[in-house]
Amino acid sequence: MSMSTQLLLGEMYDDLLHKVMLDRGQEASLDTMLNFETEALVQTAMTRDNLEGTRAFFEKREPMFTGE
Repeated sequence: MSMSTQLLLGEMYDDLLHKVMLDRGQEASLDTMLNFETEALVQTAMTRDNLEGTRAFFEKREPMFTGE
């Protein structure tokens, strides 16, 4: 999903992924959901917000997330 689509939805990408997992989790198998969760983790781990959160943690300051 493109960043412009994310902005139009008014949600951060990780929030959207969580909602999709909750929706799909009601009818998908455990194996399917574990695979989806792994992919979601990989996608969110590569974001600038993840890097900012990690830096803020080690610098003992509040993170400044941008939704990127």
